Amino acid sequence: LDFVDDLEPYKKRKLWMVNGLHAAAAWLGLQSGHEYIDAAVADGAIRVNLDRMASTMVEVLAAQYAFLEAEELRHYAHTSLSRFANGAIRDRCARVARNPLIKLGADERILGSAVAAEQAGLDVSGHAAAICAALALRPGMAEGAEEFLQLIEQDGWRQYMESIGVTEDGPLMDAIDDCAPAVGAQEDAGTVEVEILNPAGLHARPAAMVVERAKTLDADIVIRKGEKQANAKSIMSVLTLGASHGDVISVSAEGPDAAAAIEFIVGLMTTAEEGT
Repeated sequence: LDFVDDLEPYKKRKLWMVNGLHAAAAWLGLQSGHEYIDAAVADGAIRVNLDRMASTMVEVLAAQYAFLEAEELRHYAHTSLSRFANGAIRDRCARVARNPLIKLGADERILGSAVAAEQAGLDVSGHAAAICAALALRPGMAEGAEEFLQLIEQDGWRQYMESIGVTEDGPLMDAIDDCAPAVGAQEDAGTVEVEILNPAGLHARPAAMVVERAKTLDADIVIRKGEKQANAKSIMSVLTLGASHGDVISVSAEGPDAAAAIEFIVGLMTTAEEGT
């Protein structure tokens, strides 16, 4: 327990290097089809962006507060990422990704450090990747995603970014622009309801086939049964639906391969041959 005269630097360190990196891992994880945070952090492509974010945060905080030593800050960030990577205390990406309107707000866990980094001329590529992943959330992927997406669709992502402090023609906006074309370029194949005729239901081999195929498609695919919903790229998520022969499910997809995704799942679920 350390007694300090000013809590603000330590609150900011925690907000950025714990909450910020956590949210970024969740958004990037969902974008890549991961169900759990530890799997997201273990993904090499995601980890590169998280490490870039952490390094930038270290430089910003060390410059803002001389008494916060860079080496200590690096250790703090490394400890956070190591904890997130611990599969024994795993957390779902969908839970951590919730309420993106709050988490991607001005001066919040992501934008606070991103805007400060931009003003200091530091690398913002990791932050941009996390922001793009948040912009790429689809309905049903995380609590609060619908409200967030409605705002983005209404105002456009650029105007939204400007409203939360991103400079119109600055490096951060340019970096987001580099990865944001997929946002708003989604093709929507809609939602199809289907009765499961496959004797195996959406269990075992059929579930594995859905996930295997979904991971090869450029689309966000959500399967619903009643109040439950699943990310079609996560085997555990699909299995928790408990969808059996005779049940009715709905399949929604958005993205360039949306139509192919729905066609495959509907075809698999309506076959009368078990496990094929």
